[in-house]
Amino acid sequence: MKNEKLIQAARKSRETQYEAPCLANGAAHSEDYSRRVERLIKKADKSRLSFLYGSGAARVAAAALALAAVLVIAFVVITKTANKTNVADYSGKIKAAVKSVEPLEVPNKIVFIWKALDENTLKNGVTTVFTGVVTDVTEISMSYEYMDQNVVDYWSLLTVTVKDAISGDLTNNDTATVLFELSSHRYYDGITIEKGKEYVFYLIKSSESESILDYTPLADYIYHVPAICFVPIAEPQVTELLEAMGAEEGTCGEEFIEALRDYYK
Repeated sequence: MKNEKLIQAARKSRETQYEAPCLANGAAHSEDYSRRVERLIKKADKSRLSFLYGSGAARVAAAALALAAVLVIAFVVITKTANKTNVADYSGKIKAAVKSVEPLEVPNKIVFIWKALDENTLKNGVTTVFTGVVTDVTEISMSYEYMDQNVVDYWSLLTVTVKDAISGDLTNNDTATVLFELSSHRYYDGITIEKGKEYVFYLIKSSESESILDYTPLADYIYHVPAICFVPIAEPQVTELLEAMGAEEGTCGEEFIEALRDYYK
């Protein structure tokens, strides 16, 4: 059937069509892509697929925040011992199941539109900044029902050792757990998570998130700038990031750490 693969991908995306309020950066499918697959799937089964983009994401986020006052949000706690992941449920009006998932051999690529990298995002939008080495990575899924839709979010749960504390209440050699919105199940081309490598972490405490979902049982912090910034320290950093910070193109390594210190004084 013509466009069958695209239609199947569109149907699968129903699982994450309400993920925008949960994501740190308001990432969403492109408008052109959204219109095309919406027309196709309506022809296929006469049901409407609503991708979130632009003001649409803001409307869903606003609706979600309005519901937060009356909903009791429940999540599953992931506790790790050795190589085993134990899962325990919390009950409430919304019951979510969180579990570790195997990484995909072929990543599931998603089209994103990222927030602008400006001072409001980089400086005012985060409370904790440090360089750190990733020591462990667990891919997780979060399944729940929201607004009569079955939703599945995919994240990476990172364990990180602080190397250079730049801003916030962490100090060198501290360990932090971080939720990062990309994984092999929700992949953006070129962004990978590698154990043993050092990255810059721009974070908020999970307890300070404005999301309708409570992430505090899962991680201490949430990565809170566009995920395109997740580039190993040793490699040239994203041009838009360097421009926003006033650093020269191609800056990396110790030079970039010094630029970070100046920017977050």
